[in-house]
Amino acid sequence: NSNAQTQKADSLKQQLTLKLPDTSRLNTLVRLGYYYQDSKPDSLLYYAKQVLALAQHMNNLKMISVAYSLIGEYEYITGNYSIALQWLFKSLQLAENINDSSRIANSNNLLGNCYKEYGDYPKAIEHFLECKRIAELSHDTKQNDLFANLNLGEVYALRGVADTALMYAQQAYS
Repeated sequence: NSNAQTQKADSLKQQLTLKLPDTSRLNTLVRLGYYYQDSKPDSLLYYAKQVLALAQHMNNLKMISVAYSLIGEYEYITGNYSIALQWLFKSLQLAENINDSSRIANSNNLLGNCYKEYGDYPKAIEHFLECKRIAELSHDTKQNDLFANLNLGEVYALRGVADTALMYAQQAYS
């Protein structure tokens, strides 16, 4: 498994040495950032900054929003929740400005995670429910709706509301 992961990262890095169109380069940088988010957060930040620079150069607002989310995720992973919230709200604001429902849902999910770690469960629930609402409206059940249900289940379990936690966990499972 470790060898396969290394090959995937190596393959993505190899793509960056090619003369890729800017959009393909952005997507590859984002994939590398996500690849490293759990194992090497500093690499996540490195690629997030590259995404931000290239997206700003291209004036690609969607990818600037993605870059803000990646940087926010880095800050969240490293425990800098107040800084993470700043980046994630920038991502959300930009996503709302361009009316990108998937980005709006994703930003709300990430904000909910931050508030959950802060222990501000009502705000976490508010953001997870917004993520879920948008995901259901846009039929995004593969990712954002699944994450919203999982996270809602976790928050309600942390609050000791087992029946509601179970309901959301079952929705995520189905």
